[in-house]
Amino acid sequence: MRSGAERLVTHSAYTLYVYQDMQHIDRETLKSRLDAGEPLHVVEVLQPKEFAKGHIAGAVNIPFTKMTSEARDRFSPEDEIVVYCHDPQCQASNRAAEKLEKLGYTNVYEYAGGKEDWKAAGYPMEYDAPAAG
Repeated sequence: MRSGAERLVTHSAYTLYVYQDMQHIDRETLKSRLDAGEPLHVVEVLQPKEFAKGHIAGAVNIPFTKMTSEARDRFSPEDEIVVYCHDPQCQASNRAAEKLEKLGYTNVYEYAGGKEDWKAAGYPMEYDAPAAG
């Protein structure tokens, strides 16, 4: 995990530098922490339809647009929360992390690689049937 102004995100097709003051977590650190059973909330911030198509195993779905109301119901301010979206070009996880920090959450991490990075590594994914209706 890193906190600071510069971070390097690599992907098979490109490298992306992100300049921000938020905390980030990389794929290997996230995988290690999940494997160790650490108390960590992993949150996909895309819409439910996208979540159903595949998400990191054990993740919950809170769309970015519902983050404020649902976070207050689900998390304590000191909980460790990892937010992610589709890939490094998707900005929803970045905005969700900023929103959570503004709400007073102090242990928020963005996994900028997103579910495409996770899936490309062959790590566990879950797939849900779409909700009826």
